[in-house]
Amino acid sequence: MEDKISILHEILKTRATCENEGNYLLFHGTNTLFSEIDLGKTSVTSDFGGGFYLTNILEQAVEWAGKKRRIQFDGDLSVWEYLKSAYVLKYELSFDELKKYNMNMKVFAGYDREWLDAILLGRRHLDKDDREVEDVSNLLSEYDIIAGPMADNNLNAKLNKYARHPYDRNILLDEIKMVKENYQIVFKTKKSLNALKELNKFSYMTF
Repeated sequence: MEDKISILHEILKTRATCENEGNYLLFHGTNTLFSEIDLGKTSVTSDFGGGFYLTNILEQAVEWAGKKRRIQFDGDLSVWEYLKSAYVLKYELSFDELKKYNMNMKVFAGYDREWLDAILLGRRHLDKDDREVEDVSNLLSEYDIIAGPMADNNLNAKLNKYARHPYDRNILLDEIKMVKENYQIVFKTKKSLNALKELNKFSYMTF
């Protein structure tokens, strides 16, 4: 586990704000405020399956919040006032807690085929019995925490294209890489949440 924590630390050291020594700030975008994290309400078809997603990039969390508000609004004027604002929640990730609770972690340092296979599995675009992904067939359920790069905003269109007519995954991998690599961390189990401390909330008008 130490090696995975070291890799995550090195990644966040150059991409995230350090709040206290050894800890980093992470952000979550949402359209609903809540007092505690309910993993049962998370989407199971996200990049790395179900879980509580955070990013080290504040602007990315703002984008997530706006997207969730627009999806839930979906033209229903009865909930317009309720969804007028979107929220970004600020958390501190404790590396000491990661070690204390012996978290089972998977860390993707960059874009590679294993990362792509995990994304395809998470988005339900790949059969878990596919021989090419045997090594990651249980990836989305066996870990407490999964961390890795985000794909670009056109990911769904590209994955849908692949699902209809599968082609060389190495070509697909090149297509979905972001010019600027943003990072995301998903907390998938109740145990994993022990590494998070909520600091405060921000309210954003998003359209």
